[in-house]
Amino acid sequence: MNEAKTDIPDANQGTLMVAIGPRAHFAIGRGLFLRSGISYTGALDNPLSAASYNVLQVDVPGAF
Repeated sequence: MNEAKTDIPDANQGTLMVAIGPRAHFAIGRGLFLRSGISYTGALDNPLSAASYNVLQVDVPGAF
Protein backbone atom coordinates (compact mmCIF):
# COMPACT_ATOMS: atom_id res chain seq x y z
CA MET A 1 0.00 0.00 0.00
CA ASN A 2 2.80 2.42 -0.89
CA GLU A 3 0.83 4.31 -3.52
CA ALA A 4 2.09 7.77 -4.43
CA LYS A 5 -0.32 10.64 -3.88
CA THR A 6 -0.87 12.29 -7.26
CA ASP A 7 -3.20 15.04 -6.03
CA ILE A 8 -0.55 16.68 -3.81
CA PRO A 9 1.82 18.96 -5.80
CA ASP A 10 5.55 18.82 -5.22
CA ALA A 11 6.72 21.66 -2.95
CA ASN A 12 9.69 22.30 -5.25
CA GLN A 13 7.56 22.68 -8.37
CA GLY A 14 7.54 26.26 -9.64
CA THR A 15 4.75 27.99 -11.47
CA LEU A 16 4.69 30.46 -14.33
CA MET A 17 1.95 33.09 -14.42
CA VAL A 18 1.21 36.10 -16.61
CA ALA A 19 -0.82 39.22 -15.81
CA ILE A 20 -2.27 41.92 -18.05
CA GLY A 21 -4.51 44.92 -17.44
CA PRO A 22 -4.95 48.69 -17.69
CA ARG A 23 -4.07 51.35 -15.12
CA ALA A 24 -5.55 54.87 -14.93
CA HIS A 25 -4.38 58.01 -13.14
CA PHE A 26 -6.95 60.35 -11.60
CA ALA A 27 -6.22 63.70 -9.91
CA ILE A 28 -8.52 64.00 -6.89
CA GLY A 29 -7.11 67.18 -5.43
CA ARG A 30 -4.06 69.38 -5.31
CA GLY A 31 -1.14 66.96 -5.36
CA LEU A 32 -3.34 63.89 -4.72
CA PHE A 33 -3.69 61.11 -7.27
CA LEU A 34 -5.44 57.75 -7.46
CA ARG A 35 -3.61 55.27 -9.66
CA SER A 36 -6.28 52.59 -9.95
CA GLY A 37 -6.02 49.49 -12.09
CA ILE A 38 -7.53 46.12 -12.86
CA SER A 39 -5.67 43.03 -14.03
CA TYR A 40 -6.27 39.43 -14.99
CA THR A 41 -3.68 36.80 -14.04
CA GLY A 42 -3.60 33.26 -15.36
CA ALA A 43 -1.32 30.29 -14.75
CA LEU A 44 0.69 28.95 -17.70
CA ASP A 45 1.93 25.66 -16.26
CA ASN A 46 0.97 22.95 -13.79
CA PRO A 47 -0.20 22.57 -11.06
CA LEU A 48 -2.15 25.85 -11.17
CA SER A 49 -3.22 25.69 -14.83
CA ALA A 50 -4.61 22.19 -14.32
CA ALA A 51 -6.64 23.57 -11.40
CA SER A 52 -7.94 26.49 -13.56
CA TYR A 53 -6.29 29.00 -11.22
CA ASN A 54 -7.27 32.56 -12.30
CA VAL A 55 -7.01 35.90 -10.50
CA LEU A 56 -8.88 39.15 -11.12
CA GLN A 57 -7.20 41.93 -9.14
CA VAL A 58 -8.51 45.45 -8.52
CA ASP A 59 -6.22 47.92 -6.77
CA VAL A 60 -6.57 51.59 -5.89
CA PRO A 61 -3.25 52.92 -4.57
CA GLY A 62 -2.96 56.61 -3.71
CA ALA A 63 -0.01 58.95 -4.19
CA PHE A 64 0.51 62.28 -2.45
